[in-house]
Order: sequence, then structure tokens, then C-alpha cells
Amino acid sequence: MFTDKSSKPSYTVFVEHEKPMIFGENNELGIVLDGAKPHVVNMEEEGLSPNDLWIHDKYDEFKSSVLIRCFDDPTITENALPRPFGVFYQKNRDCYEDLLHAQIKRSVEMKGEGNLDELLKGQNTWEIGD
Repeated sequence: MFTDKSSKPSYTVFVEHEKPMIFGENNELGIVLDGAKPHVVNMEEEGLSPNDLWIHDKYDEFKSSVLIRCFDDPTITENALPRPFGVFYQKNRDCYEDLLHAQIKRSVEMKGEGNLDELLKGQNTWEIGD
């Protein structure tokens, strides 16, 4: 159903940033949001344009959380929501290595460059028991 070339357009929607959620064999179907609840509409029958549909925003965390639950079983539900594919949510963050190097740099600025020989000669000792 989701992979069969003949039925795939009716049961899947490929989400793209800042583009309306359109699907169907002739791109006649779309998804609208009623508050936080998505609904399938036939644009031709309801006189809607693509601008009336849900416009995907990959930076909107709330709508992305709605999108991850946005599909129904088409064998059970009439006007089933299609299975979405694409980038649902994107958040720009620092990578771990950049944060680690910044932490090390701050530590060196505060405490100075470490000295391994002084550390080993130091008075801190420990015992390892049985």
C-alpha cells in the first residue's frame, strides 16, 4: 500500500518545509488542521487552494509532534490520513565536540594549563582494596 507504485500517491504524503501537505493520484487531496487535529480534504470538491492547507514548518515543534501521529490505517478508516515522509522537525544545536572543547577551554582559562608531573607528585593518594 505505502510502497506499491499504483497506490502510494493515495496513502503517502511527502512533507517539505514551507510547502502545503498535498497528496493523491492527481494531487487533489490535502491535509488541513482543525486546531491540533488534522483532516483530509478533497480540494476540488471543497473549493480549496493549496494555500488553505497545512503548510509544513520543520521548525515548529508542536506541529511536528502532531505530524508524527498523522496517519491512519486506510483499510479501516475512510478518508484516512496518509503516512508522512520527510523531515518532520529540525533543531539547530551545537554538536557534542564543540561543547566539550568550549568546556575544556573555560577550565584552562580559570585554572591554568595542567601539569601531569605535579599531579602525580601531589599529595592526593588513594588505596585500592581487595
